[in-house]
Amino acid sequence: LAYIASDTNIAHAFEGNAQTLLQLLNEAHVGRFPLGWPETPHKMSSRLKRALPGLRARGVTHEDGPRRTFRLTLNMEASQ
Repeated sequence: LAYIASDTNIAHAFEGNAQTLLQLLNEAHVGRFPLGWPETPHKMSSRLKRALPGLRARGVTHEDGPRRTFRLTLNMEASQ
């Protein structure tokens, strides 16, 4: 969340699928990936679903869209 909030190239909302989100995060990441980093879109989607309660508590909202898409929105006031 801190990375998203501080990076001016990333909007405070993401709309797409797990494959696109994983690709964006992989491109933005510098260095070695942490242990357990999702290797496939399916794993990314599963991890995201498990993390949603904690993300909501940090100001992220999640909305399901058509065709396995979703929208994540970061509420800056709640995330600080």
